[in-house]
Amino acid sequence: MIWKLFVHALGMVFRNIGPALRLSIVPFIGAVALGAAILMLFLVPLTGASYPPVPVTGATTIGYLLFLTVLIVAGLWVAVGWHRFVLMEEQPAGILPRWHGSCMASYLGRGLALGFLLILLPLFLFLVLLSTGFHVMVQGGGLLLAALTILGTLACFCAFYRLCPTLPAAAVGRKMTFGEAWEATQSAGFGPVFLTVTVGILSFLLNLPGAIMGDTVLGLILQLVAGWLMFMINLSIMTTIYGYFVEERDLVA
Repeated sequence: MIWKLFVHALGMVFRNIGPALRLSIVPFIGAVALGAAILMLFLVPLTGASYPPVPVTGATTIGYLLFLTVLIVAGLWVAVGWHRFVLMEEQPAGILPRWHGSCMASYLGRGLALGFLLILLPLFLFLVLLSTGFHVMVQGGGLLLAALTILGTLACFCAFYRLCPTLPAAAVGRKMTFGEAWEATQSAGFGPVFLTVTVGILSFLLNLPGAIMGDTVLGLILQLVAGWLMFMINLSIMTTIYGYFVEERDLVA
């Protein structure tokens, strides 16, 4: 079932590539262009490294914060528009997604709350292990510590997929608690584990060409395309999870 869900989410993007581009490409390119202009205005290098290193000042900090704000607003705009297109068949307004400020604010609030919970989960597990004296066993055991880190990361992503229906719900104007989302996805079983591994492998493969090309023009283009594609695929996975588990829609492989 989870494999069918994953294939359905991929097909959702490629079957609707025209609307996907119209909903996302202008905000995406606009955010990158505006963000680059902001960084240049505040003298922040556009590549990953510079020589000599640019010192962290109040100006560069403001530049980074403005850049991050632009990316967040663009991401919220596209995310809400895509969820509403799939779940409500709401068409974009020309080459732009429709603006739903209240839904975007709700989406941001749900996202921050979800992120906070996912930070608390590994912290809680660490404190439990620490209280049982597990730190004594970990000392000198780097391999075991690495395995626990991987398991903790896997648990966080699995929890995310169980709770993520709250995000599409916010996009369509529906209030859904984390408890309701957890209950709705209880039949997923070990599916989130498979989904986490599959998405991780796909992300690695899509980003590999850009990483190989490095800080070249072609490398930058490949990284932007891979980032856009993974963003749309992740939105589609969340939309599919909501549609299947909450609205009980059928999956089309």
